Amino acid sequence: MNRIGRYLLFFLFIFLFGGCTPMNVNTVKSPHSYQYSLYIVGVEGEPIKEATVEYTISAGEPRVKSGSKITEADGIFRETVVSEESKSQLHYRISKDGYYSQEGDLSFLFGDKYFAMLSESAEITLVRPADYFAKDFEDTISGLSANSKIREVVNDLNNGELTLEAHLNTQSIARMPFGKDTYLRFSFSSKIIYNSSYYNELQLAGKLFESSVKPFIVSLPDYFNEEKLFSGYGIAIEGYLSCLCGDDAEITTIKYLFMIPSHTLEKFVAGDIWEQQLLKESVILMNGKAIQLDVQESGGRLHS
Repeated sequence: MNRIGRYLLFFLFIFLFGGCTPMNVNTVKSPHSYQYSLYIVGVEGEPIKEATVEYTISAGEPRVKSGSKITEADGIFRETVVSEESKSQLHYRISKDGYYSQEGDLSFLFGDKYFAMLSESAEITLVRPADYFAKDFEDTISGLSANSKIREVVNDLNNGELTLEAHLNTQSIARMPFGKDTYLRFSFSSKIIYNSSYYNELQLAGKLFESSVKPFIVSLPDYFNEEKLFSGYGIAIEGYLSCLCGDDAEITTIKYLFMIPSHTLEKFVAGDIWEQQLLKESVILMNGKAIQLDVQESGGRLHS
């Protein structure tokens, strides 16, 4: 056999027996350590001790860990789980006597922005019924049935009995002077950012009235039909507009205020007047300027 033949035979031997043939390779997943932290506080930012955190951690489909923990003086919940899966999720429910419970989720997707040590955290605010009262307001109605009635309103909003497209703001319920009269004020923030391609500021006023203000005010006479401590209701609500064209899109906040006399609201609830008359007999402000709403067009115009 000549030299060329010997070289060919050598390379053939290497190819067949030297590791160049395909081999079955088992892919071994590296375990990831997922660490979750919840910082549980009150409306003033104070840590809440002895809150119960019921939790379940899942990695992919299977449930990896579940249990219940009680927060200590720092108000912190922490839990870590090790898994070979590339994603993980914490589902939690937080409760404490005298507070409204909170339920939610935190999640990871490995390779997105997390690497060797995966850590996710959130601050959770627990709220009591009294936290919705403006400072010193509760003292002014202490012992009156209005106190318990307002708490009923707050409870129904938090428990889903009254369903709105807006959140009731904490420390917002208060007496509100209006001329010679006193109104009861509630303040809300819209849950939805509306597309500015479909709504202008006046049209948004009509949308917020239909989706949140009207469903709320029509329930009020049922709560306050015994006492006439207030001449009407001031419903403040913040609305939001954006082009919704990306994560960095600017959001414009518009502040609306609906000042609705009690006697006008009672006539509307009784069916004695139409919705347009209700709006006409009320005072409506947008960023401090008076406007008029036309329910037929869900829009409005500036009041001259």
